[in-house]
Amino acid sequence: FGNFEELEYLSLCGNNFTSLPECLGSLNKLRRLLVDNNSLEALPNRLTMAPSLEVVSVSSN
Repeated sequence: FGNFEELEYLSLCGNNFTSLPECLGSLNKLRRLLVDNNSLEALPNRLTMAPSLEVVSVSSN
């Protein structure tokens, strides 16, 4: 995801992911992250460093 510096909206819903990459926290323009309906046990620690992140949706994990 490191090459997507302009990314503002990312939906990864319904993919049975068990984890997400730490590099999501380096997406400076990411405003909305939707990861509903996966198998996530935790979110990456670096996600808290994403300065523009306003919405994280994690239902049904």
